[in-house]
Amino acid sequence: MPGVSLFREHNVASRDQVIDLCAAVHNLVGGPPALVAIDQEGGQLQTLSGIVTDFPGNMALAATGDPELAGQVGYAMGLELRALGVTVNYAPVCDLLTNPTNHGLSIRSFGDVPQVAAVAAVGVIEGLQRAGVAATAKHFPGKGGAKVDTHFAQAVIDRSRADFDAYELVPFRAAIAAGVQLMMTSHAIVPALSPEDLRPATLNRAVLTTLLRDELGFGGVTITDALDMAAVGAGDQASAHEALDAIRAGADLLLTTPFMDPDELTDGLRRAQSEAPLPHEVVSESRARVAQLRRWLAAFPVPDIGVVGCADHAELSDRVARRSVTEVARQLDRRPADPDCVVVQPAAINLTPADTTVDNTSSVADRLRGLGLRPREQCVPHSPSTTDIAAAVEAADGAETIIVVTAAATEPSQVELAERVGRAAARTTVIVARNPLDLSYLEGLDPARLLCSYGLTSSSVAALASVLTGTHEPEGQLPVDLPAQPRP
Repeated sequence: MPGVSLFREHNVASRDQVIDLCAAVHNLVGGPPALVAIDQEGGQLQTLSGIVTDFPGNMALAATGDPELAGQVGYAMGLELRALGVTVNYAPVCDLLTNPTNHGLSIRSFGDVPQVAAVAAVGVIEGLQRAGVAATAKHFPGKGGAKVDTHFAQAVIDRSRADFDAYELVPFRAAIAAGVQLMMTSHAIVPALSPEDLRPATLNRAVLTTLLRDELGFGGVTITDALDMAAVGAGDQASAHEALDAIRAGADLLLTTPFMDPDELTDGLRRAQSEAPLPHEVVSESRARVAQLRRWLAAFPVPDIGVVGCADHAELSDRVARRSVTEVARQLDRRPADPDCVVVQPAAINLTPADTTVDNTSSVADRLRGLGLRPREQCVPHSPSTTDIAAAVEAADGAETIIVVTAAATEPSQVELAERVGRAAARTTVIVARNPLDLSYLEGLDPARLLCSYGLTSSSVAALASVLTGTHEPEGQLPVDLPAQPRP
């Protein structure tokens, strides 16, 4: 058994349970540490939220403009994971957000500026690996240009090889140069990288071997993205042929999920192997790379469990969040929010299976109350109806200050909510809580303040509250180029 992946809904209940589970896996495998992997990206995807320190995500890190913070967060995150027994983190995301409508990626990305993303990604990688946790650059060769989520459909990225060289591949090259231990494949189809083989990158030898290993020089372990995604159609008995194709293409490890039957997949692989055997050298080279990774892990001590959720890491999380909050137009009204303000906040939803937002969203109104304000909170569904919007407008009528929290691009009715509620008060602050590219959907607004928070984790909401009350000035920088600037 090369290793296991932990999933929030299936394997994570408490700190002690995670510690015991990881220890059992290591004892079962024996020898050097086993590969116990997890998705702990920070921000929008945190499998261990509530157990470890909840750090802001990649786009928030990029918005601080300080690459040293990325390294500090990576190191702190790595110490906590290794103390629990986790040895591999499926992070950082190195995909550039080259398609503004790619909501499955959104703030999981460092943005759309290649060099900014590369520097931040290297910081996270080096931090994680300095703590003894193998980092995973994902999703090679870059899926930021996809128009659909590969969880649900096949994605084709129609960008030229020159574009990939100038944009998408830049963070991955930097990750390889920094010694990243693992590379996770993308299920997207990229015709420009493999014009004669239009299969997803996961199944494509021209991408995983010719490009990644031969051209870019990656010598570490490759792992597929989850094989039950619709983009590759794996997970049923017939998919064993595709799983075997992934190995032939250059994948060392196959990422399965709790929704896949391991016995069925194993039996299918045996049948597929008997029909078209893998070359011996392919298997032996993969085994050697995995063995080398485990030996690398063995060189690091296990941190004391007291590091998990420690005060220093909580302070670091708060510092990153404060420095990431971005004011889009600097000339706007910076007066503190009125004590009797109205906060309109739609309910959070998970936009993709790679999302833990619902479990990790804090209330802006609650945080303001903790600072002595008396906000009235109007909660609406994520997709507010006409009736919901009317109720919010009525609640806001006559208020001195209204604060609207929105994720407009993912739900058009939130645009109407923000516009109608915004006309009900003298001063309206609009908070774009996720993708800052949502700003281009809000051109009908004329707010007093326009802020981006890159998430609604507890530290990000605390940072917002301190900006709204005038305790801190917003310091962040937009890590993306807006397709259309909203009106100031």
